[in-house]
Amino acid sequence: MRIGIKKIVDLYYTALMTTLVFTFADHLLQGIVQYYCKDLLLYIFMWLSLVIQTTFAYVHIIKVPNKNYTTKAFLWGSVDIGVALYVCASIGSTCKSNEYIELSSYLHLSIPFLILSCSQLIWFITVKEFNVSAIFRISILFLGMLAVTISECVNHSFWNLVAIVVLIVLLGILRVLDTSPRFFANVVTKIWEKIKVKYIKKGFHAQLKEEHDTDVSKPIEQ
Repeated sequence: MRIGIKKIVDLYYTALMTTLVFTFADHLLQGIVQYYCKDLLLYIFMWLSLVIQTTFAYVHIIKVPNKNYTTKAFLWGSVDIGVALYVCASIGSTCKSNEYIELSSYLHLSIPFLILSCSQLIWFITVKEFNVSAIFRISILFLGMLAVTISECVNHSFWNLVAIVVLIVLLGILRVLDTSPRFFANVVTKIWEKIKVKYIKKGFHAQLKEEHDTDVSKPIEQ
């Protein structure tokens, strides 16, 4: 807390980008040069999308007011960084010195991304930000990775990797466009307005009750 949460975020995201852009990219490029295979080509597309999304995420975090970026928001943001590093480590483990070793299970990718979708949603709630485009992307990530996880549990298949990469690339495109379908925005906005009204009323009634209890507890003046 003495250092400042935003400064720590700067440090962690710098470390993540260093790992993602240099170390991870170096492993992928060496793998492609030494032993070309379709898996590594897919991983490169995933890498490009992750770099784009991480860049936009960092820019977004900078714009969050300091008063809204609490310790809880920092912790959930740290989960995102941890997930990204785990994904890098998982894919990097396939590139050995003299051979390419396929991942034994693509659950090493789908489950971390599934966790990422949950942590991102909680992060937005923690910083008190209602972002329809982000909710749309998080919904796609959660439902898509849940489907891939179930499919991978049933049968380990190359097409599960294709599905993961397609989802991540799609999310990268949506992050750049920063948009969502109108029908989705309307539905989410209506739900949000109902939640706000409910909690406003709840808070108002709680305040009235507190004022009433305070008045009752006062001694009667003679």
